[in-house]
Amino acid sequence: MPLKSFDVWMCTHNSEEFLPVVLPQISRVIPIINRKFIVDDFSTDNTKSVAKSLGWQVFGNVKRGLANARSYAFSLVETEYCASFEHDLFLANNWYPTIPNLVQRSDKYDVAQGIRIRDIGGFREADLYDYKHRFVKSEDNTFYKMGAKAWEQASQNNDRYWVEKNVWSRHLRGSVSNSLRHDYYIYREVNTASIFSLLKSLVKSPFLSIRIFRETKGGIVLFAYPMERLLILNGGLMHKMKRGKLQSKS
Repeated sequence: MPLKSFDVWMCTHNSEEFLPVVLPQISRVIPIINRKFIVDDFSTDNTKSVAKSLGWQVFGNVKRGLANARSYAFSLVETEYCASFEHDLFLANNWYPTIPNLVQRSDKYDVAQGIRIRDIGGFREADLYDYKHRFVKSEDNTFYKMGAKAWEQASQNNDRYWVEKNVWSRHLRGSVSNSLRHDYYIYREVNTASIFSLLKSLVKSPFLSIRIFRETKGGIVLFAYPMERLLILNGGLMHKMKRGKLQSKS
């Protein structure tokens, strides 16, 4: 039985730099897209017009923030399955049909994804180490079963969530500073980890970076990984402060 077509979506914020590279690759890799759309989180650049010029529908986020954009995108899905991609991910050529097959042709998984590896020395080695030694859910090249919010249940149940390590997409970061800025921004906007756990990861990071270096031989990881944990902690602290201010106003 052939695979069913499905909606494809992306959350964006000031993404005009990446979309001309990222969106055409998605269309090249996936031949059975039902509908493709972005939910834009109040971009101030040309993200919307670029997406429209490349054949994507554009919806504006109803309420500011990545988590709200993601929830809104799911509410717009019209098909039994869907896929989401991050705005700076260059999709692996073997993503389709490998990843949809894991969900559409089996009752075992409700969500499946490949891995994504950053394209910068130091962070590339850290990502490779993570995927080798841990179960990492990145949700940025992800295929979902929609029925009865199966995708939501699978996010809480690793038995229903598959990470395929033979499908390797490239995370476009460009430079060390861009990658660090991204880590800070994400944890400033969306932080589900406790400050204690982020602090513990920072304290452990110099020792773990040595372990990663020994395994991958990427010397820059000795600097990049502790810096990343520091920026993540800073982002997490800013997120807590922002939430505290919002709660005090309400």
